[in-house]
Amino acid sequence: GKAEQIIELVADAKAAGNIDGIGMQSHVNIEFPPMDQYRATIEKFVAAGYDVQVTELDIATAIDGNGPAPDSAMAEKQAQIYKDLFEIYSDYKDNISSVTLWGINDQHSWRGSQDPLIFDRDYKEKDSFWNIISVGLEEK
Repeated sequence: GKAEQIIELVADAKAAGNIDGIGMQSHVNIEFPPMDQYRATIEKFVAAGYDVQVTELDIATAIDGNGPAPDSAMAEKQAQIYKDLFEIYSDYKDNISSVTLWGINDQHSWRGSQDPLIFDRDYKEKDSFWNIISVGLEEK
């Protein structure tokens, strides 16, 4: 799979001491990838001895840029996926050194019509925001 190809590609650089981490661009949507596949990818990188950084996280409400305008069911699914992802990140907290959201609010996102971020167009927190917070509180 793709993760194995990446590990193989950077193996020589790792052996030479030139790389110790792998960044995962995470421009996902409410349909893809399945969470078990996402978790398995992180597990493969961790098992190969890499630090993982999530470098560009956003979750589009459409599979492609031509999808329908987001509705409440899509927003609810998005919020659940943010929670699922942050639960995965929490499970690997010793191996994930950073998670970077790819923007602040939906209005200024490169995927703006798909409302991919945790603050709406008026900078009001969405359920996605509160789901992320809830994962952090569960850790305490």
